[in-house]
Amino acid sequence: MPRFTFFILFLCLCVCSAGYAEDGALRGQPRSIDAPPKPSPPWKQNDYSVSERIVGIEFDSSSRRTEAPGSDIWPITWADDDHQYTAFGDGGGFKGTNKDGRVSMGVARVSGDLRNYRTKNVWGGKDAERPATMTGKGTGIISVDGTLYMWVGRPKLLAETGLAVSQDHGQTWRPAGWHWTMHDRICAGAFVNCGRDHSAAPDEYVYAFFTRIETREVSDRGWIYERPGRIDLARVDRDRVLERSAWRWFAGLGEQGQPKWTAQIGDRRPAFEDVNGIKIVSVCYQPALQTYLLAYSPRDNSGNFALFESKLPWGPWHKVAYMKEHALFMPPKPNGRVSTFHFAPKWWSKDGREFGLVFNVGDDAWNTVSGRLILK
Repeated sequence: MPRFTFFILFLCLCVCSAGYAEDGALRGQPRSIDAPPKPSPPWKQNDYSVSERIVGIEFDSSSRRTEAPGSDIWPITWADDDHQYTAFGDGGGFKGTNKDGRVSMGVARVSGDLRNYRTKNVWGGKDAERPATMTGKGTGIISVDGTLYMWVGRPKLLAETGLAVSQDHGQTWRPAGWHWTMHDRICAGAFVNCGRDHSAAPDEYVYAFFTRIETREVSDRGWIYERPGRIDLARVDRDRVLERSAWRWFAGLGEQGQPKWTAQIGDRRPAFEDVNGIKIVSVCYQPALQTYLLAYSPRDNSGNFALFESKLPWGPWHKVAYMKEHALFMPPKPNGRVSTFHFAPKWWSKDGREFGLVFNVGDDAWNTVSGRLILK
């Protein structure tokens, strides 16, 4: 074989092996979420204490409303202008589809009450008021003193987390200019929403939860179910959210049971754990009940729903519900997409019992349903 021909063949082999994983996925890109998921491991027993205040949860499946096919995630916050704002990924948002108006990440406005709300894409998506100017995946959003903040997973490596900010109710966004990487072993940031524009917050901090990454593998990795599913907690003064150096990490409890905080991310301790696995969580503060609520899909994307409550953001957390293959939350077919659950902060009843839940369960769509907490 001529040397020139051999060199070309060798070069092609190098490019192919460097560019693609064994399953054909481009290296550095998330694997396909539409491929049949791998079999999930058997359920494991968690030794959770049961809530003595909230003894259950009920959903009115007849109230379900579905929109925005093709878009997912949908974290939601209640801003000072009395509208709610939500982030979506990989679709056209409201009035769009998986292809029509598709953007990597967008933000929409939700106006009105649960029974008669209106929706409009603000930034990115079908017929949006402004075009999207960044890519990524918005996993958490919050309004604090008239400013919107959003945790953003990087587009080519979802398990890296940065911060974006908007000072005009989502019309424009800019990145904070820093992010935590996979080497920090956190992803999928979720702000703790506390009423309208953070006005119901029990203290002067903004809190956020993150899923802990259990492996340092950097390439060929999107969001997966981390096992065991450990959740880390961080907080920052409400007027210093954009300052990376101002964030402090929960580092366990002291001898008197008080929380310890550290600036060193490597010294953090988990605030919650589920041995069956966690991909992404949502946490809110319910002011009427003076309690924090943590919701997520455990183990896999097959209709599972878990809800815990605590008087404090660092716990201890008590089980309210741990549902498996619940009909309301079953995906159309098995897949590796994201299942998320968010209590819409504007749609709580005054007594904190009735709620509106925003969810995405592998159908890649915006869903809402009404429900109520059962108090003892």
